[in-house]
Amino acid sequence: MAILGDDEILARVHRFKLFRSEGNLSIDVYEAVLGKPPHKYIAVPNLLLKESEETFFGVGDTKKDALDRLSQEDKSGPYRRNRANGGFGGE
Repeated sequence: MAILGDDEILARVHRFKLFRSEGNLSIDVYEAVLGKPPHKYIAVPNLLLKESEETFFGVGDTKKDALDRLSQEDKSGPYRRNRANGGFGGE
């Protein structure tokens, strides 16, 4: 008997908290345990009551890769990398 359907993924969640002078950022890293996702790890900035949009996700084959890609992206919005002070900043 299969535990998962063909399109389902079981993931372990690793929780990180980034402490910065301009504010804290929670990041969840999802590690695929069962299933066939396009990436083994996905780093997701976490809002207080819901996850951020997919456009802010960092993906990779290791936790470090997913976190690095999350922090290196120069995207607009509340989690864009503020390169002037090395932190994550809002608008």
